[in-house]
Amino acid sequence: MARVPEDQLPRVSVLTTAFNAEPFIVAAVRSVLDQRGIEVEHVVVDDGSEDRTVEMVRALEDARVRIVEAGRVGRGRALNLALETASHDFVAILDADDVAHPDRLAIEVRMLAARSDLAAVGSGQLLLVEDAEPVFDPITEVPEARDVGGELLYYNPLSHSSVLFRRTALERVGGYDARRHALYDWDLYFRLVSIGYQLAKIRSPLVGKRTHVRQYFEGRRMVRYALECLRLQWAAVGRLRRTRLNAPLLFVLFLYRLMPRFFRLGVRGVVGGRARRRPHGPDPSRA
Repeated sequence: MARVPEDQLPRVSVLTTAFNAEPFIVAAVRSVLDQRGIEVEHVVVDDGSEDRTVEMVRALEDARVRIVEAGRVGRGRALNLALETASHDFVAILDADDVAHPDRLAIEVRMLAARSDLAAVGSGQLLLVEDAEPVFDPITEVPEARDVGGELLYYNPLSHSSVLFRRTALERVGGYDARRHALYDWDLYFRLVSIGYQLAKIRSPLVGKRTHVRQYFEGRRMVRYALECLRLQWAAVGRLRRTRLNAPLLFVLFLYRLMPRFFRLGVRGVVGGRARRRPHGPDPSRA
């Protein structure tokens, strides 16, 4: 395959918001700078870190990295600030503790550019526990993908950290809702689909999604999260012109989110097996 001149490479802005991300931020940034077949800039908005996050990013001394020290503004405002700072028409997300497959952006750009109806494309994810290093499979052919906009009401089908957006689509819906305290991505997907856009998901894992002790969703936060999910889904019934007959299923999903983590993981295994046999059906276990 002929090499594309550097001045003709697709251009992507990667947005990362960081709060006390010292243990993982360097690996995240390096995975962006190591992307193949893409001209990339990495916008890192520091959301009031109290550790060495900013210092460690600056120490990389790479002109492709743009650091914004925003103070403690919250995730929604930090994401919008990153979007305002970005230079390019394709905008990707990477969480500060995750890492990207070296071909992630090239693959996602190709798919997004080929379909004007797509607002965003995401991918599967490789689970990383604590400081584990990712071992991605090489991508030797165009990966499988499916449209997932129709599944939004039941669960969030796209890991935010895996998504590449069309910037014009984000601007049409006003970016992220900074008034929210959670579910910024799911709310955004609902608004994109409600104005006619589609979303797609690549089956292959193109991002390493890290789980570690700093992440905490049990106890009272679990209840608050489950209620927020239910409110968002209920509002979307009208927005997406769905029948209120969906209400019983939404309540079942609410109860599911209140269950202990070990039980939810067990259900995911059972439902995930069914989903592999019926790849286009909704998967409530991933809500």
